[in-house]
Amino acid sequence: MGGFIHVLLVLAIVVILIRVIQGRRV
Repeated sequence: MGGFIHVLLVLAIVVILIRVIQGRRV
């Protein structure tokens, strides 16, 4: 369970970073 939750947290952070980068570029 801990590993699964860790993966979800990492994916969420990556998605947020991508959105921030795209927002700055636009």
